[in-house]
Amino acid sequence: MKNLGKLLKVFYLFICVFIINSSCKNESNKHLLKIVGNLDNLPDGEIQLVQLDKSIIGSTTTIKGKFHFFLKKEEFAEPIFVALEHLDSNNVKRLFGFKTRLTLNGKPHFLSNFMLEDGIKINGKLEEFISYSDKLKIVFPNKEIETGEQTEAYFSTYSLNRRDYTTLKKTIEKFPNSFYLLFELEKNKHEFTKENISSLLSLFSKQIQLSNTAQKLKSYSVIKDSLILSFNTKLVSNDNSLKPVLVKGEKSTLLILWASWCGPCRKEIPMLKEIYKKNKNNPYFRMASVSLDEDSKAWKKALTIEKMEWEQFIITHELKAYQNDIFQFDGSIPTTLFVGKNGKILYKIRGFDVKDGPTQTEQIINKYFNLNN
Repeated sequence: MKNLGKLLKVFYLFICVFIINSSCKNESNKHLLKIVGNLDNLPDGEIQLVQLDKSIIGSTTTIKGKFHFFLKKEEFAEPIFVALEHLDSNNVKRLFGFKTRLTLNGKPHFLSNFMLEDGIKINGKLEEFISYSDKLKIVFPNKEIETGEQTEAYFSTYSLNRRDYTTLKKTIEKFPNSFYLLFELEKNKHEFTKENISSLLSLFSKQIQLSNTAQKLKSYSVIKDSLILSFNTKLVSNDNSLKPVLVKGEKSTLLILWASWCGPCRKEIPMLKEIYKKNKNNPYFRMASVSLDEDSKAWKKALTIEKMEWEQFIITHELKAYQNDIFQFDGSIPTTLFVGKNGKILYKIRGFDVKDGPTQTEQIINKYFNLNN
């Protein structure tokens, strides 16, 4: 009986230690993001988890097709986009693609990245998609990867029209926990009214609404209307003084958005010179260019070379982050705005068409740059 009592004590002690260890392990796992892989024909080597800018956030070895990453959750307040790159012992590099939930012409569509989150499992057998050379291949697992809700939403919605309010609204209602959809709303915020932004934000879960990105969007929506181009919008002119980019009166303004580093913008200048020469005596016509350069020296150098006679401005550092909202455009240049005497944008031309651009511009000038506008 004494021996039995000792055995029972040892057994109970073992059980307690086991429970404590399991509890500690579970508690530790709560703070980790786990990504595991088991790919039958993946050679031994090194596999890296990289961000879209190619910076490495994790690296581990692959042995008999198996690998895993353990990352601290606290280092990633919001999910980021990541990709996988593998280098085997023969210096063959493999870039990974992944089947999404969408199809293109009846065939699975692929993405080269997923969203960093816990529970990603990459299993199956590798198939070759493209072989650029003996040393560089694009590959993909023949099975869809097991994902969490962030990647699931991303893989299910990435091809939608993110600039359409109704489409985005329905998609957020379906995936209210999606950071990807929040990021898309932030990226295209200048396309929506402040009422639209507030309405769309309210459809996300509380966790998403409390995120840093959502809070910045809320703050942005409050000031959005004050950013729109008006007679109060002041920019730096080529004499280094701060001046209104629009002037009150009977004149409408042809406003060109450009930059010194933009090839099409520079090619457009001879055409703009012809337009200015032809219309400068029109009492209802005014012309101004706004550079989106971050380097004012590069802008000044371009002005010296190009010798444009009309008014020249450059966006200020304070307004640079809001340029898409101010000029109500998508950021692509050159963009030409036809602004009426009331300060409202009447028409936009995006890009530069060597063949039809001059004719189109003249037609719009004749239509809008008169006494009635």
